[in-house]
Amino acid sequence: MLQQEFNIVITESSVDVRHDVSSKSPKGRFYVGLFFLAFLILVICGVIFLPGKHGAPSMWHDVSTSPINSAGFIFPLSLVLLGAIFMGCVATRYLLAAYPSDETVHCDRSTLTVSKVPWLDVRNSKWTTRSYSLRDVSHLRFGVIASAKGSSIYGIRFVAAGKKLKVLPGLEAPEAAEILQGFKALGADVVDDPKLSKKVDGALCRR
Repeated sequence: MLQQEFNIVITESSVDVRHDVSSKSPKGRFYVGLFFLAFLILVICGVIFLPGKHGAPSMWHDVSTSPINSAGFIFPLSLVLLGAIFMGCVATRYLLAAYPSDETVHCDRSTLTVSKVPWLDVRNSKWTTRSYSLRDVSHLRFGVIASAKGSSIYGIRFVAAGKKLKVLPGLEAPEAAEILQGFKALGADVVDDPKLSKKVDGALCRR
């Protein structure tokens, strides 16, 4: 994961958080994305072309010797395609959280605004912004937003406009508690999580 940088400013009238990733590694997420893509292609090629155990022929041998409309052709390729789609979806979800683009969150007593650089914006110059009325925002909490192979990435989760949303990936418990406390002081619907204080203590001990 890229090192996460969060700039937090909390006043009586607003909470501002900037997730600054590009300042230290402007194109880091693209290099990691290319690595994941190359790895996925390598795995698929291995599944198709490498021979099986005990001298069994490769999948490519079975497919290439089977008629196109036969089960010996359609079934193996369907398995490979479905497996590739599943692996791609899991890897993409984790990749977007582990190597995010720049993001800002602003909250005052009436509105919650989230601005983010599109992940594929190489220049990190274009921002997309969405605003939600604070009365329509609910269940703000600190929680897991992506996980893979026992590794979990935390951030702020909430519900707005009927959708479950996730922001600030890579956030740790001490900063999350500070941000959520600021949201609550502004009248936002923050979930009371009795386990958060233990997570804060654990994170501080690891630092």
